[in-house]
Amino acid sequence: MVRRSTVGRAIEVESRRSIIVTQPPGSILFIGAGVRASPGIQYAVMAGVGSLGIVDDLPVDGDDVASSPLYPESSLGMPRARAAADWARSIRPTIDVHVHPVPLSSVDDVMRVLDVGRYDTVVDCSGSAETASLLDRALDGRRMHRLPPDLGILSDDLPRITAEALEARLAARSRGDDGFTLLDVRERPEHDVEAIEGSVLAAGFGTTSADDPGIDSSLPVVVYCSRGPRASMACRILRARGFDVTVLDRGMLGWNLRPSALAGGLVAGSGRVPLPLGDIDAEGFRPNLHS
Repeated sequence: MVRRSTVGRAIEVESRRSIIVTQPPGSILFIGAGVRASPGIQYAVMAGVGSLGIVDDLPVDGDDVASSPLYPESSLGMPRARAAADWARSIRPTIDVHVHPVPLSSVDDVMRVLDVGRYDTVVDCSGSAETASLLDRALDGRRMHRLPPDLGILSDDLPRITAEALEARLAARSRGDDGFTLLDVRERPEHDVEAIEGSVLAAGFGTTSADDPGIDSSLPVVVYCSRGPRASMACRILRARGFDVTVLDRGMLGWNLRPSALAGGLVAGSGRVPLPLGDIDAEGFRPNLHS
């Protein structure tokens, strides 16, 4: 049975990590479709994987709805594998999705699932030592790639720019001394509330939308979201398409707390009292893909 757990299984993936972000596999199987699987499923769909398989025999619950854009409130109680497949098809209607809402109780169960989709990559998001052992035995002798739940896409290896440095670049751009696209990948309501002046909105690109952002590929791009994770996802997809992309460190949070934005202890123009970035870092703040 695919069980929910916070215990992860370490998998060596350095040789494969550089491939997944530039050349998505032809077919990929996710074992488990909970919160641990959400970033990987999102990236696989957005990056253009040809065939997607999802194994999960549990229903969507409140934690899933609160923590992952894959699961709207209307999906509560649905088999999680089917709900995740519905999300994938809503983003890319032509994607080939195999749904496996079944428990994995034996090696034969795993073998049957593997044979359905002829997968070339497997991602174990179950967090279950029992499932991991079954997978080890089923994959013995098969030429298949193994990846961690997030496919390595949330690793902190992307080029980043601080809010202060971006502010300087925006000033240079206004003088005609710099040229780049500032891309906001948050949703429209977020952008309408507040946005960095001079930015272009590509609503949900990389997380809830696969639409082409329609930006000039000859210009460097600085991408931002609320705190960074969505921008990182968009950055990897754009870099795979040949764009020169940098992520704004800490997104709108960092922008609002840059030194020039603070006046009298308030975020300029907002009336909000800022939370120091040092305090946030000290608390080990780790945003998810809603951030």
